[in-house]
Amino acid sequence: LAGMITGSPAPESDFDFDPDTGTITGYKGAGGDVVIPSTIGGVDVKAIGRGVFSSKALTAVTIPASVTTVEELAFLNCSSLASVTFAPGSQLKEISMQMFGACTALTEVTIPAGVTNIAQYAFGQCSSLVSVAFEAGSQLKGIGPQAFYGCPLTGITLPEGLTDIGEIVFCECKNLTEITIPAGVTNIGMGAFVMCSKLEEVTVLATEPPMAGEILFSAAGTADDPIATLKAIKVPVGTVDAYKTAEGWIPYANLITDGAIATTYYAWNGETVAGPFTTNAIPVTAAMTTLNSGWYVVNSQVAIDRSGITDEALRKPGLKVNGDVHFILADGAELVVTGA
Repeated sequence: LAGMITGSPAPESDFDFDPDTGTITGYKGAGGDVVIPSTIGGVDVKAIGRGVFSSKALTAVTIPASVTTVEELAFLNCSSLASVTFAPGSQLKEISMQMFGACTALTEVTIPAGVTNIAQYAFGQCSSLVSVAFEAGSQLKGIGPQAFYGCPLTGITLPEGLTDIGEIVFCECKNLTEITIPAGVTNIGMGAFVMCSKLEEVTVLATEPPMAGEILFSAAGTADDPIATLKAIKVPVGTVDAYKTAEGWIPYANLITDGAIATTYYAWNGETVAGPFTTNAIPVTAAMTTLNSGWYVVNSQVAIDRSGITDEALRKPGLKVNGDVHFILADGAELVVTGA
């Protein structure tokens, strides 16, 4: 959780503390519901050392906003830990390696917005963890290997800024039925979704197929055994052929289909109509100089006026538009219309 703090801070005497670095180096309290103090001896608590709370009898913990670093193994094997709260305004930058590994009573967690990386096995074998959320404005870029290994997640909405999904990240997440991979993801590690035995649908929003390791969606860890329940891998309109021939995606070619598109389109006369649509649209790309009559899909942010399209990302300010042109907006895309 990330929200309001309830309860009083634990006694300062429960902690070994290095005032020179602001680091808690040991814990000798009785456990239970522990609210870590934001200061000890008048010094800000900035870090929690390696394995400080590992295997302790904590049932709940609140981590103060002043903490920027929690070292690896900090709460490993806290089998009674059912609640984790990050204080509002948390300055934490990383969920470190095995930080909450095997916290088997933990059911939900909200990752602070400032976290940029979730490291290896951070929540591995948290066998009751069904919900992971991210604060608004999440800066998360990477999820390390085995980060959610064996977690019974029922769903997870990955932040838009995510670029890297490591190996075996969601391996044996046996209650996961669907997932959307954000448009900015460029790399998905080997076996990222292996043995997700209830996975039915994957939506990938990237217009360029992410680099993919082997056996992404394998049922049991071999190249030719896709998860039996997997019905579709939906990719942006116009990118199906690229995905079907991309390394790592080839074993799942028969499951790859158009579908990662939104539910409205903009016609040249300004009309907007609800979808979804199955029309065969062409993706707008940086290589284009002219759009002739037809349907196009916008997968990024595009600004349009009556004389052309301007898009900094595409770097095609002189793109010409001829005839009756229609635009489908892909998930996450934005179309800004100007001009008479």
